[in-house]
Amino acid sequence: MLSIQNLTYRIAGRTLLDNVSVNIPAGHRVASCGMTKREIYITVEALFEMMAFRSIS
Repeated sequence: MLSIQNLTYRIAGRTLLDNVSVNIPAGHRVASCGMTKREIYITVEALFEMMAFRSIS
């Protein structure tokens, strides 16, 4: 399971994600709807950065 709690992501002082929480069960797929390609890229980038930070800890 992927569990994300209270994620906030800012770039250049602009808040892109604010206090986002989600639980994704193992084996499930996730899709982003209603977002531009740039917004999807930023969201995925934030998730990868968070996962890299956790794996180091």
